[in-house]
Amino acid sequence: MSENLIAVHAIGRDQPGVIAALTNALTPLAVYHDDPRTSLIPGGNFMVLIVLRTDVTVHAVRRAVQPVSYPDVIINVWELEDHTSDKSEPADRAALGDPLVLRIHAQGRPGIIAAFTKVVAQHGGIIHDFGTRIGGGRISVLRVELPGRTPEMVSALEHDLFHLGELTGIGIKLYDPAQGENEPMYPVA
Repeated sequence: MSENLIAVHAIGRDQPGVIAALTNALTPLAVYHDDPRTSLIPGGNFMVLIVLRTDVTVHAVRRAVQPVSYPDVIINVWELEDHTSDKSEPADRAALGDPLVLRIHAQGRPGIIAAFTKVVAQHGGIIHDFGTRIGGGRISVLRVELPGRTPEMVSALEHDLFHLGELTGIGIKLYDPAQGENEPMYPVA
């Protein structure tokens, strides 16, 4: 039995029943869609991404979702390559520890996310997840993975992020969700 990694992506005008129809179309294939990503996006639109790890072919998934038809909604299905066997990918993701959380109070200024993600990349960090929360101001939330993370690496990243925050006048918070938002990442003994 071969295993396929298939992505199902829908984007368009938000309307009742789209996600239900899409997930119901996948049910007869007896595939489990783990960790779907759904977002409301500007202009009354939505986006959903479902990744399937299955023995069903990409063609079977395309046939299954073909009847799902809503005005102003585009659905794409494509096969992904599985990179978990690459040398660059840790064999044991749990060994990396939980990703850190970086909150940026960006207030919608152009280039802010690019500047902060550049600092993360300079420290060898990987953006694991990214989203924006709006309410009482725009807050972007990123989950940052630091392969081989040590207290010194986190401290250096934290220093550079806070320095950028001071230069740009942007408030940020970096924390380890396993320890809690208001706890120091590495308590002083």
